[in-house]
Amino acid sequence: MKENFASSTIQPAVAGGALKSAGMIIAAPFAGLAFVVVAPVIGLFILLPMGIRAFAKDEASGKMVRFAKNVALFLVSPFLGLAYLASFPLIGMVLAVRMGLQELEKHKRRT
Repeated sequence: MKENFASSTIQPAVAGGALKSAGMIIAAPFAGLAFVVVAPVIGLFILLPMGIRAFAKDEASGKMVRFAKNVALFLVSPFLGLAYLASFPLIGMVLAVRMGLQELEKHKRRT
C-alpha cells in the first residue's frame, strides 16, 4: 500500500498565526525586561519579613531605627521640596480665587 502524500490534509499557514508570531517576537524582550526589573523587588519583599524579625531581636535596634529614619528623610526630602514648590503656587491661586469669589458675593448682597 502506497500512501499519497499529495492528498494529505496539510493546513496552509494563516495570516493570523504569522501576525501572532511576529507580535510574540516583538513582545518577548519587553516581557523579559519586565521580569528582570520586577524579580529583585519581589525577592526583597519576600525577604522583608525575615529581616524585620531579625531586626526586632537585636538590642541596638533603637539606634538603627533612628539612623534608618534619618537616611529615609534625607532621601525623600528633595521630592518633598519639589512637591511643595509645585503645589504652593496652585494653592495660592485657589485661595486668591476663593477670596475673590467671597468678595464678589458680598458685593452682590450689598447691591
